[in-house]
Amino acid sequence: MNTSVNSSSVFVSDRNEVYFDSYSTVGGVSRLELNSTHSVQQIQQCQQCFDIFLDSHENLFCSITVRHQVLSRSLVHSWNPFIIVAGTASKGSTATTLSSPKGIFVDPSNGDLFVADCGNDRVQLFRSESLVAQTAVGNKTENVTYTLSCPSSIILDANKLLFIVDSINERIIRQTPNGFSCILGCGSSPMSPPTTIAFDSLGNLFLVNQTSHQLIKFPLINTKSAGWVTTGNMNVPRCQHTATMLPDGKVLVTGGQNGAGSLNSVELYDLSTGNWTTANSMSVGRQLHTATTLSNGKVLVTGGWNIATLDSTELYDPSTGNWTTAYSMSDARIEHTATMLSNGKVLVTGGQNDRGYLNSAEIYDPSTDSWTPANNMSISRYQHTATMLSIGKVLVTGGQNGGYLTSAESYE
Repeated sequence: MNTSVNSSSVFVSDRNEVYFDSYSTVGGVSRLELNSTHSVQQIQQCQQCFDIFLDSHENLFCSITVRHQVLSRSLVHSWNPFIIVAGTASKGSTATTLSSPKGIFVDPSNGDLFVADCGNDRVQLFRSESLVAQTAVGNKTENVTYTLSCPSSIILDANKLLFIVDSINERIIRQTPNGFSCILGCGSSPMSPPTTIAFDSLGNLFLVNQTSHQLIKFPLINTKSAGWVTTGNMNVPRCQHTATMLPDGKVLVTGGQNGAGSLNSVELYDLSTGNWTTANSMSVGRQLHTATTLSNGKVLVTGGWNIATLDSTELYDPSTGNWTTAYSMSDARIEHTATMLSNGKVLVTGGQNDRGYLNSAEIYDPSTDSWTPANNMSISRYQHTATMLSIGKVLVTGGQNGGYLTSAESYE
């Protein structure tokens, strides 16, 4: 469905009502009637709303780029004035100021406001009723997992994961439990500059393209209901392998075993097609290993099993598809963890080898391709988990050590 509009913003409500900025035609914000191309003006506004949002209380939010502010007004009481909910009248890069704000999104569960702060190349999070923000993604975050260039739209899915229009880079990226990946306009196929996006209740993605004056609909996976959908099969059956998200949104599967010994085969899953393609093999077959995406986009594979426990490591470069040997760990290990830290280094903990269960830890530095010892864990463990927390610590939980463990410890 393509509908001709002259607008920079669109919002689709839970009732599938489409609101869009109509400043350049009738002034203000209009609503597109359901199953129709006819629109009805909702409010008048003397300055353009670059992006709009309607919350469950019928409060309309409007980002005004030229004033470096986000305003809100009730549609229930038409006499209510707009109030400031983010930013000031002055351009800035502090926790209370914005620079040419564009996209906005209000978390329906708690009223938190996300702002695509275009001029500062970041996404700001304003807690409900607070005018002081914290940076969620982009410039000046402690862990820059994705570089933004003038984000212009931001939304959350049902799992509270972000979708962002990275406008100057002409792409749309989304958050995953393991970081961020590109879903539209990726690689060598950028989009004609997108401006804003929105979901309807069926999980369809609506995109406003200001250059072509089009409202475009992309059918995507349902983001508001759970369910399983069959996709393409891998080329090689395998278990005890790894699956790692790459910066371009593809998934890298490495190694494992299928009854014929440890595998060195590698394949790539393309979300846009549901297909698998064979990639260059690792230098050695391995199972029960780890694979970690680094901040430079490469994937670090460590340890595993192939007749004996391995201390070897290697790096996969998605830009070339090639593997290179990296410096070996000080300890051979399987069933360990490998977690990227906020400084881009990788913390490896525990596991086991022919000497028994391990409490040792070591850190890989991609900038020098070297390993250094870290302080030992308080107890040996394998088959445990290690999770990077937002405060910069790593939480290690459970595992085995001659028995199942309830203990947990943190690294900082």
